Amino acid sequence: MSTIEQEFPPVLAQLVAHGATRRWISCEEINTCVPDEFVDPDKLDELLHHVRALGITLIDEPERLRHGWQTMPAPLQTHLKFQRDDEKKVKPKEPGAEAPKPKPKKQVAFSSDEPNLDDLEEDLLDEAEAQAAVEQALAEQGSKRIDDPIRMYLTQMGTIPLLTREQEIRLAKKIETTRMMFRRMTLESDYCARQAIDTLRQVAAGELPFDRTMRISTAESNAKEKVDQRIRYNPQTVEKLLELNDNDWKLLEPGNLPAEKAEAIRARMQQRRRKVATLLEECCLRTGRIQPLMRKLQNVNRKMIDLQRMLEKADRNPERYDPEDVQVQRDELAGLRDLVMEDPVGLLDRCRTIARVFGEYEQAKRDLSGGNLRLVVSIAKKYRNRGLPFLDIIQEGNTGLMRAVDKYEY
Repeated sequence: MSTIEQEFPPVLAQLVAHGATRRWISCEEINTCVPDEFVDPDKLDELLHHVRALGITLIDEPERLRHGWQTMPAPLQTHLKFQRDDEKKVKPKEPGAEAPKPKPKKQVAFSSDEPNLDDLEEDLLDEAEAQAAVEQALAEQGSKRIDDPIRMYLTQMGTIPLLTREQEIRLAKKIETTRMMFRRMTLESDYCARQAIDTLRQVAAGELPFDRTMRISTAESNAKEKVDQRIRYNPQTVEKLLELNDNDWKLLEPGNLPAEKAEAIRARMQQRRRKVATLLEECCLRTGRIQPLMRKLQNVNRKMIDLQRMLEKADRNPERYDPEDVQVQRDELAGLRDLVMEDPVGLLDRCRTIARVFGEYEQAKRDLSGGNLRLVVSIAKKYRNRGLPFLDIIQEGNTGLMRAVDKYEY
């Protein structure tokens, strides 16, 4: 075990060692084995850097399932409890004692338009009852057409199971970890970093709205003032680091350097990229502003792949292509390489990894919102005939839920 792995928690160090043996680690495994205190941009950066240094590929769940690969068995590393309530201690029944009388059902009274969630705890749909109702509705749906939009909504939502406490914690943690990983990986690209600097300069000049472009922590005092100072000074340091990377890239481009020297230059460039990502993360760009940078990088990657294919065809059949057109394509490919400061193979690997992490991030958000929407429907069904408009409950529940999930966009 390396010195870096010794600093990891035991389960995480075991995952890295296991991943080094089989040459891959899934995002779900990282989410499971990373403890709560390790969900931090800097610590996740150390983990990802070590994983890359070992030549371990980061994969998503669809790819793992497609190959039938098994994940490393490990419990979810969290300090939070999975049970919603402590189990009630039941005293043993004494012989001859009368059976306890059933408690009268709690009458729910509402003093406002919103239901009291504390009173709803005991009144949620029984899972077996809900499943039976869903199966009946699905059977009716297959035999006749359903014109009632409310019934159609309930039928569709009823097919989504309620989330357990562990599933909620797992998904919330996965949203946070994959969001941090996605942001870090995207901002480590020299091309995306330059685009981010342009956005920050527009904010500093007042050309872009501050509140819509930057995400501000409400828990930190004077957070807006601190971020405002960072977006005025951090881009200057980032530009200097990118300029040093550009100089090193020009040394690599001829391709005639010894392997050891070329590897040392690449390692130096990667170290600067990590610093660039850290400085840009301190500026707190919203995730919604970083997603377009990923798409731009993917467009450059697709263009480079197309140019490579056309040049390969021209090399195999030179008589079919105009030499001038071929030279234009070569110049365009060289220009794109200089733009992103990566060769096509390295850029392809970066884009694939970013896409996998971003896909896991989006799927976790969908799973969390879908499971909790079913909870909203369960509550609404019970209070449908108690003086509360059914659709109002659904609307309020959906609105509140989407606000909670949308915070992970930023």
